[in-house]
Amino acid sequence: MVPPNGVQVAEEILERLPANFDLEAVEMRYPQDYFNSMNTVLVQELGRFNGLLTIIRNSLINLGKAVKGLALMSQELDAVGRALFNGKVPALWLKKSFPSLKPLGSYMKEVHERVAFFQVRGSVGAVPMLTALVPAHATPPPHGTHGRHPV
Repeated sequence: MVPPNGVQVAEEILERLPANFDLEAVEMRYPQDYFNSMNTVLVQELGRFNGLLTIIRNSLINLGKAVKGLALMSQELDAVGRALFNGKVPALWLKKSFPSLKPLGSYMKEVHERVAFFQVRGSVGAVPMLTALVPAHATPPPHGTHGRHPV
């Protein structure tokens, strides 16, 4: 059975969980075509994030129902509740998530930060958003080095 503290944590997370992205609106604003491949990447990333938000939301709603006796408590939901009680990210979420070894609080903070990042960058445009994601070491090598970085 899920400890009471796990239920409280679930309720707090569910209360603060942002809504899914409206992919249709994003596709209308940033049409996917041959000349705008970054728009395609933006829509794909938001779709992946929607999958994560949906898994989190559904598992928390179903956990609340199961604790109240309105739904069957499966092993999967019990594992979610126990992970929340222990301050860990449930394995169910990590299957759809970005890689993370953070504890639950830090993980949820990162989820919120990533959502805010996509919301801000989505209003600016896909190309600036994705350019910000490219690490500095991914820049092309200097001219004349034939693909090798000088030592």
